[in-house]
Amino acid sequence: MAGRKKPNPLLSPVGRALAVQALQSEVLNQGLGCLLAEHGSEQRELLACLAVLLGVGAEVAAQVQCDGDNAPGLHQALAVVVRMAADGCRWDDAWGAQLQLALEVSSQLIREHSALAARVLPGACALSQDVKLGRVRADAIAPLVFKGEVLCG
Repeated sequence: MAGRKKPNPLLSPVGRALAVQALQSEVLNQGLGCLLAEHGSEQRELLACLAVLLGVGAEVAAQVQCDGDNAPGLHQALAVVVRMAADGCRWDDAWGAQLQLALEVSSQLIREHSALAARVLPGACALSQDVKLGRVRADAIAPLVFKGEVLCG
């Protein structure tokens, strides 16, 4: 049995359902964190979680056709998270509601494009690790280029 490969649990309907349930729970918990975090408080763990959840969604949105302003909106949300992280992980509660909404959009994109989300996950995890270790830089997220223009990110 040493050479036998362990089956991927996400290939079964039950495994996928459990993964979706876990994602929804995480989005709910982190979304509440966005709304309840005190202005100016250190929120390293929250920002690290947001870096993963929004990072995957922003990357998926950049690669697929998505509704309205979701791609630039997710990019901006991720850039805001990175700026807060680079500023000592101090929370800016002016962004709480927007980041909570961005989590919902990101979650939907992750569910709809799960294979692509799995491929871009390592990059988002690396960004999250940089947030946790305090080594993320404000310019870690490149400015968004959208229809020939550069938007502030």
